Amino acid sequence: MGAFRVKAAYYMSTRDIVVMTGVIESEPVDPGRFIDLPKEIGGPGWVQISNMERVQFTTHMEIAVCFPIRALDKAPLFDVSQVEGHILDVK
Repeated sequence: MGAFRVKAAYYMSTRDIVVMTGVIESEPVDPGRFIDLPKEIGGPGWVQISNMERVQFTTHMEIAVCFPIRALDKAPLFDVSQVEGHILDVK
């Protein structure tokens, strides 16, 4: 099982996706795998990673894990920023 530490999470309306930037703590973390947005903090549970990208910030580069906003349909009140600082399981 993999793990991803989230530094920032937000909705990108121009692409209709959720983006979580951070660091891969342990492999595997790849598109097609599932990342856990825990129900204990209001998340929908496991959602499928649709895409991963490298994001260049002013001082450093991070990995971005992305998935469609519709993956949150089961938890409409979930604020994705609640995962910031968490290490999320990936399977």
